[in-house]
Amino acid sequence: MNLSYGCYGCRDATDIGPDESVLGFPYSDFDGVVEYIEYLSMKAIPNSRNKNAYTILKKRGAEKVLKTDIFQMHQREK
Repeated sequence: MNLSYGCYGCRDATDIGPDESVLGFPYSDFDGVVEYIEYLSMKAIPNSRNKNAYTILKKRGAEKVLKTDIFQMHQREK
């Protein structure tokens, strides 16, 4: 498998957008790649596009802060 952001010449000669990249793989792997993309499209891709992953991490961070004893934090700072 090969991933490229494309060199200047490639981007100049094609219509690859500034937010796009090029992925190359042997045709013999095509069915497997399609199958895996379909699998990712069920949860991982929608979560990423909706920025749910960041929201979940932010929520976990807030939960950690809430579970932390503020008085113990003050004692450590002194």
